[in-house]
Amino acid sequence: MKEHFCKLRFTCLCLLLFVRCEESIDTEGRTGIFDEVYREMQKNYAYFELYPFSVDSQFEAFRKQIGPATDDEQLFGIIAGFLRTFEDGHLNIYTPYGTSTFQFWPENYVSTHLHDLYLDELIFASPGVQYGYISNSSLGFIKIPDFAQDAPAYEVIRPVMAEFRRREVTGLVIDIRDNIGGNSANAEIIAREFISSDKPTFRTRYRNNSERSSFTDWVDHKITGTESPFSLPVAILTNRLTYSAAETFLLMVRNQDHVKVIGDVTGGGAGNTISRYLSNGWVLRMSNSQKRMLEEGLDFQKIGIGPDILIRATSENAGLNIDEILERAIAELRGN
Repeated sequence: MKEHFCKLRFTCLCLLLFVRCEESIDTEGRTGIFDEVYREMQKNYAYFELYPFSVDSQFEAFRKQIGPATDDEQLFGIIAGFLRTFEDGHLNIYTPYGTSTFQFWPENYVSTHLHDLYLDELIFASPGVQYGYISNSSLGFIKIPDFAQDAPAYEVIRPVMAEFRRREVTGLVIDIRDNIGGNSANAEIIAREFISSDKPTFRTRYRNNSERSSFTDWVDHKITGTESPFSLPVAILTNRLTYSAAETFLLMVRNQDHVKVIGDVTGGGAGNTISRYLSNGWVLRMSNSQKRMLEEGLDFQKIGIGPDILIRATSENAGLNIDEILERAIAELRGN
């Protein structure tokens, strides 16, 4: 029922966007829409401090592009261009003409999808959790493609972990490469299975009024594990397309003594987001909070989270069906 309701709500949103788009908007009205975008950012966006350029000057430069001949689709392009200058994958505009986003991973990103070659079998427990066993070993494997499904898709982790215990695995690989996020509450469902000590994981603060530099106080985030968390060695695989809620998951578990992070630096999407309707029905989404890694004392927005063992995948190895990140994780868990 919830899934049908979400689909209906999304359909209604799309219809609303198209209907509102049909309405005539003159030059002054289109300029007003652009002004709305900036006003909402002034009140809610969390990362103005990162940018070396004058944000106000940038805004004025793009605003001047709106003229008598500007139509709605061109207005979308102008707003999209302005938003992309912030280089934030969480800063988006949703319109009937498309969605503007920033490609946050650099050119050294390599997608291999070779993990299947190292497994006896990959079992789809749900759209959110896949699992199996590393061939010729006593190691288990979990692939989490995203955190964007409904919660039950991640709650299947409990019977999966029970099966690993019955099979007496000696270690576990968790692959969150190419996971660009979703709902951090789903990330916590998975993380709780691996929390042996309730040490603080990260701290967060939120924008709280129209002053760009005004935030709430920092609050430490701490989660408690299940009654019987998995405490054998765990290797978590990351790459440049590990982003947003997947990075939050990483923060939740990486301070556990039995967890090691292997792979590339993550994408760097720290903020939780909020969405705002504009007066023409378009939707603006933006980062509304900052997260700080406790040990480093740093916000990882645009920087990413570094692994314990840095391994960068290469196109050459991918062409040879070699997953060097997974191979290094297997070697670590075997004690090689």
